[in-house]
Amino acid sequence: MTRTFGELVGHRRTAQLIAPDELPGRALSLLDSGYRVALVAGHDDGDGLRAVYLFTDAATDHRVELHVPLDPADPHVPSLAGMSFPAGRFEREMRDLYGIVPDDHPLPRRLVRHFHWPRGWYPMLAEAGDPPAFGAVDGPYPFRTVEGPGVYEIPVGPVHAGMIEPGHFRFSVVGETILNLKARLWFVHKGIEKLFQGRRVNQAIELAERVSGDTAVGHNLAFCLAVEDALGIPVPPAARRSRAILLELERLYNHVTDIGALCNDVGHGILNAHAQRIREQLIPTAVKPK
Repeated sequence: MTRTFGELVGHRRTAQLIAPDELPGRALSLLDSGYRVALVAGHDDGDGLRAVYLFTDAATDHRVELHVPLDPADPHVPSLAGMSFPAGRFEREMRDLYGIVPDDHPLPRRLVRHFHWPRGWYPMLAEAGDPPAFGAVDGPYPFRTVEGPGVYEIPVGPVHAGMIEPGHFRFSVVGETILNLKARLWFVHKGIEKLFQGRRVNQAIELAERVSGDTAVGHNLAFCLAVEDALGIPVPPAARRSRAILLELERLYNHVTDIGALCNDVGHGILNAHAQRIREQLIPTAVKPK
C-alpha cells in the first residue's frame, strides 16, 4: 500500500511527512487544538530511520500521524517532553530501542534498557543482530534522595511474593505520608516488538494475545484493528458487537481480581477468595474475538 502524506489515508486518519525542525510547531498546534499524544515510536525502514508521532482527538475520533525521516547515522529529533509528559516517556523508550536521540530531553535516562545492557546496541534496528553479552552495571541508578526529619526510605522488590512481574519501588515516607515514589520497571523486557517482525497475521495474533495474560482480548483486538485498518478490511456489525462483549468481560474479571487483591492486602482474605470465585465464572466466557 502506498502511503500518501498530508492527506486522509484511512478512517479519520491523516499522515504528514515533516522535517525534524517542524516537529515542535506541528505538535504544539495539535495539542492546542485538543489532540493528545497517544504514541511515539521509531521505525527502521531498511534504508533509513523514521520517528512517528501519533496524536488523537477523542471528540472527533480523528488521528494525525507526524512522520519524521531521520539520518540513520545520526538520528536526532527535538524533544516534546516539555509540552507533553507522555511524549517524554515515549521518547526515552524510542532512544533505548532505536538509538533515536530526543534533543534537550529534561530527563534523558534509560527507561527500557537496564544498566547492564551494553552501550551502542539498539535491539529494534534491522541490523541489530543477536544480543551481545550483558556488560557491567553502568553506574548506580539515580534514585532521588529525600531528606528531612522523620523521612524513611523503603525499598520494595524487584522480587515479589505474588504473581506480579519484577519491579523495584523506592518509597520515601514520613509516617503514612508518601513524599516520593520511584518505580523502576522493565526487568524482564521480552522484545515482543521484534518477535512480531516477519510473522504471518495468524501467527502474530497468537503472539498478540500473549503480550499480557490479563489483557489477551485487548491486545489481540488491537492487533486485528491495526491489520484491518491498514488493509481496509470491513468488520461486520455482529463481529463488532461480539468484540465489545468480550472486551467488557475482560474488563469485569480484571476489576474483580483487583478488588479482591485490595481486600487481601488489608487482611480480608475471605473477600479475596470470593472475588476469585466470581472471576473464575467470568473467565471461561472470554474467548478469542472473531
